[in-house]
This record gives sequence, structure tokens and C-alpha cells, in this order.
Amino acid sequence: MIKDVFGVALSQGTISNPQQRCHHMLEPFEQSLKEQLIQSEVADFDETGMRVNKELYWMHVACTDSLTLYHLDPKRGSIGLEAVGVLPEFSGRAIHDHLQAYYQHADAHELCNAHHLRELIYVLEQYEQSWAGRLIDCLIEAKEEVEQCQLEGRQSLPKPRLTYYRRHYSRILRAGRDEIPALPDPVNAKPKRGAQETTQG
Repeated sequence: MIKDVFGVALSQGTISNPQQRCHHMLEPFEQSLKEQLIQSEVADFDETGMRVNKELYWMHVACTDSLTLYHLDPKRGSIGLEAVGVLPEFSGRAIHDHLQAYYQHADAHELCNAHHLRELIYVLEQYEQSWAGRLIDCLIEAKEEVEQCQLEGRQSLPKPRLTYYRRHYSRILRAGRDEIPALPDPVNAKPKRGAQETTQG
């Protein structure tokens, strides 16, 4: 923009130096943000891949309704989560996408329904399994009823409604077993020639 407006091209150093100064000035804010997240009763955690100089990196996020911390790291699993600096000391309820590395931290875990819906939509559209559509409707119905309870100043659904959703949810899953194709036994399955064992980082 400066080149287009003023006809002057900025050097890499001119761009980098203010970035470095801003980085150091924001360190106290970042540390305060981490401390507030650590003290939170509930926090969401997620990660998504992105390219940095053509290399695969992971953008980690830790957030609440009012706080958001981003951390870019070359690692996705435990090493990356520890580098963010929140989960190792977090003792509240961690909401996430079932990545196994999350279970090494926090005292309580809940799975993210936004991820559930995304997976269910995939199953419904790609495999046309009707149970996935019924479970989507169940989750959205429960969400809307909870939101209505909150608007009315109530802390939770009445026990009969909780029982209804638990049973409805279980019935849908049981019915879905007939639509899900059987998977080969991993113990007896022969690995492909040249296949190597991999572990999650």
C-alpha cells in the first residue's frame, strides 16, 4: 500500500523491526491472557493445519466466551499443546475434538458438538446413513431447548427432558449400527507392502 500510494518500497527490516517491538510489548498481555484461561472453569481447545513457508504448521487456539489465545506451532499433539502454555496447568473442563493428546491434560473433558455435527453431515451426505440425520436433529433440538431454558433464567433442563434426550440419543445410535458397515478386524488384517508404523506426535 505504501509503495502504491507514496512510490516507496519498504525493506524487510523496516517491516520486521516494528513487528518485533510489538511482539515484545504484547508479552505481558499474552501472559495475563494465559493465566486467565488457566483459571477458567470451562475452555475450548482446537487446532487446524496451515502452511508456513510451505511447511505444515498447526494453529492452536484456547478460548472462552470472552478470551482467545492463538499459538502457531510445528507440532499438533502433546508437544504443541504444551507449547501453548495453557493445558498443562488447566484444571477445568476442556472441550475439544477428541484428539487423544488433550486427554493427557485437564481433569474433565467434553466433546465439541460443532465437530460432531460436521462429522455427522459428512456421514449423511457421503454414505446416506439416515441415523446421522436423526442424530443431527436430536443435537440441534437439545441445543435450542437449552438456549430457551437459559433465556428463562434456568440453569439446566428439567430431569424428564434430560432423560428423554439421553434415551433418544441412545436409540438413534443403536438403530444406526445396522446402517454402519462392518470394518475389517485390525488384528487379522495384513498391512500393505512397505507400510510403516506411525505414531501421533
